[in-house]
Amino acid sequence: MLRAIARLEDLDLPRSMCALVDNLLDCSNGDFCGDDAYRSLADVRTDLELMRDDPTSFLHDLRPSAGLTFEIRPRFYGREDDISNIEHAYLEHRTGNCGGMLVSGGAGVGKSSLVVDVTRRLAADGDRYFLEATFDQNENVNPLNEIGAMFNALCDLFAKDATRSQLVSVAETLEIALGSLAGLLKGVVPSLAKLTSCVVDGTSVECIDVAASMKFLFEKLLEVLSDHKSIVLFLDDLQWADPASLMLIMDMISNTKGKGNVFFPCCFRDDDIKEGDPFAAWLSNINAFPFRTLHLENISKEGVNELVSETLH
Repeated sequence: MLRAIARLEDLDLPRSMCALVDNLLDCSNGDFCGDDAYRSLADVRTDLELMRDDPTSFLHDLRPSAGLTFEIRPRFYGREDDISNIEHAYLEHRTGNCGGMLVSGGAGVGKSSLVVDVTRRLAADGDRYFLEATFDQNENVNPLNEIGAMFNALCDLFAKDATRSQLVSVAETLEIALGSLAGLLKGVVPSLAKLTSCVVDGTSVECIDVAASMKFLFEKLLEVLSDHKSIVLFLDDLQWADPASLMLIMDMISNTKGKGNVFFPCCFRDDDIKEGDPFAAWLSNINAFPFRTLHLENISKEGVNELVSETLH
């Protein structure tokens, strides 16, 4: 029987078909048949339908060779619906009907890589800036540190990319909007000096409420730049953001609501949220804004099977 199966393989029949014949022949052994032998005609029919409708289910169709290589293709297996949800949220945002997307899930499920890949592509297709900030557990030591780094990169991008007339317009608008407080913002956004000449040493700036002033300055900077260039601001591990950053993010979302020029895709670990955390309160308040939500689980069995099948083939 083994020689017969070997001859079928020599005819280049798929191994799944050869295995089906092998299991059918094994039925003749009665109580001594193997575990893979068919127990009923319905089992045979099921496998035949799988061969027709989903041939990737049969990983043993792999034919080993000396030149076999393993390469995982650059795609997100089993995430088609998730990708579609992110794309729909982005399209709604462009019409002013969606401010962003909240993507939750446990550590390691692929939230960040999926959202970055999709939103970076969408931003590039729409000629938009893509910026990102990733928070960590020690963020409370330096409040607004990640937000400041993200805005610094935004100023660098705009200074390099903008036309002369845009730079002149932005410089004039920032001078009016920021005034003498510009130096305070420069302390966390050094590249602000590339966009306006009104920046002075922040140590000489006096203000009654530094936290409120910083929030105002960041909001004005985003407002001015987004009037000239649409922006995607990706915020990762938001559950670890410091309270000042969370408050600023909420205000930026509120100030850009309905304008369609700033999109906020956000990722967070829902298994890292504790009752009473600032982020838990932030999550409850974000419901007041038009945000889509998406929860990611680990890749499905079907997705793993497709990944392995394509990798081995």
